[in-house]
Amino acid sequence: MDIKITKTKTIIIFSVCALLITFLGLTLFYRHHEMAEKQKALDEQKAIENAALEAQVKEKAIANASKNGYSTEFVDDKTFRINKDETTYQFRIDASGVCPDRCIFFVEEENVSVKKGNIEITITDLDDGNISVSYDDTRVVINDDGTEELMYSCSYFISNTDFDIDSLVINPHIIDDKQKSINTYNIIMKYLTVDELKEQYNKALAICEQLNEKE
Repeated sequence: MDIKITKTKTIIIFSVCALLITFLGLTLFYRHHEMAEKQKALDEQKAIENAALEAQVKEKAIANASKNGYSTEFVDDKTFRINKDETTYQFRIDASGVCPDRCIFFVEEENVSVKKGNIEITITDLDDGNISVSYDDTRVVINDDGTEELMYSCSYFISNTDFDIDSLVINPHIIDDKQKSINTYNIIMKYLTVDELKEQYNKALAICEQLNEKE
């Protein structure tokens, strides 16, 4: 008799525990679902608010560009370009205002005859206080003996806004990144100086400031 009672109690206890666990699981599931729905609604509302702010920023940027004599070319809804002094300045639009994205220009190597192609330099704002500087060499060079040489190569380095070799930002997770960065830095410095890099970057910042001007 005692054995039957013990088994019955065990079954009852097990069943109650199972019910409690099921109830707790359902409660957690619905709570998570409810919180997810609330977060989704908040995200959608935030997206609507940001879209409205971005539309205002875009309208103001276009007006300021026109006021300062710039012509804007939109790459997409949030990215546009301005060409000035043979340089392409690209900017991004977000809810906080216009942000610098990159500037693109061409450089030449002295005493080198080029059949076609060019050396393109791109300075990109990484939005974390650091800058990426890259080159893209697509030249076909005519050597002194008349032969042609394809010079194609491209690479980049990352630094802070000092743009000197001591400011290089090295990624420890990339094999030989230090040497690759130094090599790229030395190649780019064959075509322009640190001051010229700073000048181009500062021009982008100055134009960006004009685009964000308030009445």
